[in-house]
Amino acid sequence: MGCDDPARPERFAPGRPNFSQGAAYSRVTGLGTLGAGSATPGSDRQEFDFDVVADFSGRLFYRDWAAVRSDGIYITGPNGVVENNIVTRASAACISSYHGATQLVISNNVVAHCARYGIQISADSARTTNDFTTVDNNIVVNGGNFGIYESPYGLTGPHNVYDNNIVYNNPAGNIVLTMGTESGTITLTSAQFSALFLNYTGDMNGDYHLGSGAIAIDAGTTSCASGVSSCGR
Repeated sequence: MGCDDPARPERFAPGRPNFSQGAAYSRVTGLGTLGAGSATPGSDRQEFDFDVVADFSGRLFYRDWAAVRSDGIYITGPNGVVENNIVTRASAACISSYHGATQLVISNNVVAHCARYGIQISADSARTTNDFTTVDNNIVVNGGNFGIYESPYGLTGPHNVYDNNIVYNNPAGNIVLTMGTESGTITLTSAQFSALFLNYTGDMNGDYHLGSGAIAIDAGTTSCASGVSSCGR
């Protein structure tokens, strides 16, 4: 994992991962601003189960890199949990999965201004099928391309579920699936989007608490993909 350190700016350079795994069954809380990332971690990448959990006092944001393909959170192994994060302005995907990713829970995240994908679900077909993954209660807005995307270039299974996500202004498609099933999606009007957050800026300067009367209040679910005991926490 790499976090911004003003005393050591040399640690961060294009082509490095924003968040990557480093120990089995680890849980990361209170994430700060992260530096640039790469869609393909280096040869020292290790796959394992991990959680990325933050709150509004320790928000995960993304720094722009216009010329580098970079992801905010990049999941490469099974059973990952990515919850309660705010990820903005990634030059590729704000939340992405590939390689050995499967049986994930991606829930209660806010992603905005993601250049290619808000949330991308996939896996390397030579290694596994990304199946039994739950993507629910996320807010995905103002992307440059796709909102929530099941990539046809990897391998995904029929048991993935995409429930009760809120989407707005993702021009290539708010939710585009190849195998999974979708339910309870809320596609915002411009008026509903304007009332959604206390102060939406699309970057780390905003206040992403829900506004009074926002359509997202009490709109979530605790349903999971088949065989998953707990999600949408």
